[in-house]
Amino acid sequence: MTVKINDSKMFDAYAEGVASGYDAVESVQSFVENYSPSYATAIGDYQAVINAILNDESVQLCQPEYRVRLTGFAGSDGQQFVTRSSNGDGYFICGENNPSVIRGDLLETFSKNEAMYIRKLIIQATVEEVK
Repeated sequence: MTVKINDSKMFDAYAEGVASGYDAVESVQSFVENYSPSYATAIGDYQAVINAILNDESVQLCQPEYRVRLTGFAGSDGQQFVTRSSNGDGYFICGENNPSVIRGDLLETFSKNEAMYIRKLIIQATVEEVK
């Protein structure tokens, strides 16, 4: 099993501890000495990393992913989210239950920076008169 964490500093302390060639107990000790969680939400990840070291499991750094929900927009494929094709960079809206999203041809998850960029684009949208 692979333990997934979001904290890059925690991952660096883990990598340093296991790369040093110590046994499991010394690796945990190195990890604890080099990283101390500063907020309650990290405690679960902290404990999971210690358990992974002791049980010889791997730890993977994962960045959280975000979706941009278009409030008030729903269609036959469900709630609408900002989407882009997996091989393109243009944005459009698509339902979360669209078969192309399920197959992975379309992406509805983004890094935090990209999601905030998309949100800014939506806020800056303009209304045009049709003539």
